[in-house]
Amino acid sequence: MKKLLVFIALNCAFINICYGDEIGTDFIDGTVYIEEEFLDSDLLKITVKAKEIMTPVIGTSFHLKTDTEKVEFLRYEPGNYLERGGDPFYLVRSKGERIMFGSTLRKEDSFPIGDGDIVSFLYQIKVDEDIPFDFKNGVVSSLDTVRQDLTNIIWENKLANRGESEGLFGISDFYGKDTVVEGGSSSAIQMFWPLVMVFSALGVAVIAVYVLKKLEHKRAYSSVNFKSDNVL
Repeated sequence: MKKLLVFIALNCAFINICYGDEIGTDFIDGTVYIEEEFLDSDLLKITVKAKEIMTPVIGTSFHLKTDTEKVEFLRYEPGNYLERGGDPFYLVRSKGERIMFGSTLRKEDSFPIGDGDIVSFLYQIKVDEDIPFDFKNGVVSSLDTVRQDLTNIIWENKLANRGESEGLFGISDFYGKDTVVEGGSSSAIQMFWPLVMVFSALGVAVIAVYVLKKLEHKRAYSSVNFKSDNVL
């Protein structure tokens, strides 16, 4: 019985470490992800998209990191997401392996929700290989009485691949999901939640059967045999 209790306690601790910020709340503010499009033999268009944003957005900013030995940044194109609310300001700067992007609306504008294209970047391809694009310092801001950053935005990275739009080995979603900004848990690990539950249940069942067999064995040796032929 002690072994069973210890196993359950360790299992609960593991689940709490992996999912402590998700269990008890299903609320996610939304997702920012990347779609690639190969326009020509040496041109790549990367579009940063918003998906299922639940709270009105006044602005967003991020760094987009890539491999400058494989691609060279050419220019950016505004998306249609923030433009729904007004005439946003844009700040785009290429520095080394990063693009630093920022865009914001005015307080008097209306703020968009839902899905849309935030911005597109055009690159010239130097080497025809898998090209990683990773978000850093991602922020999506809302405005209530004061400006505030949404804390449960999922930022999904991308591994662009000409042969397979899903990326290297066809599993770019597994590669690309970054951590939830501001204290959330890793979104990639959500994929393994059903497996964790199945193996946990199997582990509990195996130990429970083992404990029950031990108890039955112990009772068999400690019970009185009233049918003995040696009764005087």
